[in-house]
Amino acid sequence: MNVIAWKTLAAFAAQYPDALEPLDHWFKQVRRADYTCFADVREDFGSVDWVGGFLVFNIGGNKYRLIVFPIDNELS
Repeated sequence: MNVIAWKTLAAFAAQYPDALEPLDHWFKQVRRADYTCFADVREDFGSVDWVGGFLVFNIGGNKYRLIVFPIDNELS
């Protein structure tokens, strides 16, 4: 998964400090992973959903949602 910028996530965490730790965990995990299918993502993030071509991650115990579009729909 190609994360474009931590800057956007950090700006969100500046407004919602309780999101910083779970966003940091998410960011580090997806940067080092090489997901080839949705099942691979689900192994790391059991609560992730596939909705209309987007990955929807629950952040901070489902307090926040992070919606991700896989490049070239690589996980479909």
